[in-house]
Amino acid sequence: MNSDLSHPNNPVLTWICILAGITLYFIYYYLQDILYRKNLAFSDDISLLSHTRSVRTGKFMGVFFLGIVPMILLHTFFEIPYTILANAYSADGDALIRSMLWLVVLTPLILLITYTGSKRDFLRSRYPEIRIHQWSRILLARYLLWWLLYLVAYEFYFRFVFFYMLIEPFGVFGAIAFNTVLYCLAHAPKGRVETIGALPLGLALCAATYDTGSILTAGIAHVIVSFSTVLFCFYHNADMRLTKT
Repeated sequence: MNSDLSHPNNPVLTWICILAGITLYFIYYYLQDILYRKNLAFSDDISLLSHTRSVRTGKFMGVFFLGIVPMILLHTFFEIPYTILANAYSADGDALIRSMLWLVVLTPLILLITYTGSKRDFLRSRYPEIRIHQWSRILLARYLLWWLLYLVAYEFYFRFVFFYMLIEPFGVFGAIAFNTVLYCLAHAPKGRVETIGALPLGLALCAATYDTGSILTAGIAHVIVSFSTVLFCFYHNADMRLTKT
C-alpha cells in the first residue's frame, strides 16, 4: 500500500464509513449466528447437506458484508478503485521481506497457542463449525477453502478499512486503539478466551500492517490461526474422524 490509497481527511465521510462498516459487521454477525445455532450439536448423515450449507452460507456472507460491500463504500465515498483488495494484499521488495520476518516470529507462537487451546473442551465445542462425526477429505478441503475466502475479506475489513484507512484521520496510535477495541468486541460473543486472545493478536497484526504497508502478513497469520485451530481441534476431538473417501 502507499500514500495514493489514503482517503481525503474528511471527518464527515470518515465517520459515515465507520458507522456503516460497524453496522455491516453486526448485520453479518446476527445473520451468521442464526445460521450456526443449529450446528451446536452433532449432526447425523441425513441433515449433513443442510448442515454444511449453513456454514458455507455464513462464510460467504462474511465475504459479502466484510469484503464486497466495504469496497463499494470506499469506491462510492472516496473514489478508491475496486482493485483496492489486491493492492492492499500486495507486497514486494522490502515489504515482502519484512512480512516474511513477521511470519517467522508469529507462526511458532500461533501454533503453540492454537495447539494448546485445541485440547480444551470449550474450543473443541466450537471448531470445526461443521459438527459431524465423519469427514471426507473433499469436505475438509471445501471447508478450509470457505475459511480462506472469508479470511481474505475479514482481514481487509479489520486491517485495511478499520486500521490503515484510519491512520490519516486519527493517527497511528488512535487507529490502533480503535481497531483493537473493535476487534476485541467482535470476539466478545465467542467467549472470554477468544476475546483475550484477540487483544495481543490484534495489536501484532496492526503493527505488522503498519510496518510493512501491506495486509499480507495479517492475512497469512490469520489463515494460520484459523486453519491450525480447526485442524488441531479436529485432531483432538474423539468424536470426529477423517474417512478415506
